[in-house]
Amino acid sequence: MSRVEKYLPFDALEGYRQEIDKKRMDNLKINRPILSEDQIEEINNNLIAGFNKKIILTYYDFGYIRKVNDCLRKVDAVYIYLDRLKIKKEDVLLVEIVV
Repeated sequence: MSRVEKYLPFDALEGYRQEIDKKRMDNLKINRPILSEDQIEEINNNLIAGFNKKIILTYYDFGYIRKVNDCLRKVDAVYIYLDRLKIKKEDVLLVEIVV
């Protein structure tokens, strides 16, 4: 065994670090926010006005709030289609049109 190998860090409790990291991420999760009728109406209006424009979309994703800056391509009854992503309409929390 070389001197360098002798002092390399090792995982004495195999998998412990991954479990700690997983617990830390689970503690950051939140419940899905409930939107008012006014907020839902504002989202729908911005989706109509933002067609083929750059938008900032804030959405709920399995316990986390995420934002994406992309071009709005299509909206149907279930999904919102962006250039790089499709998101369920029920997960959308905020739509902002980039000017």
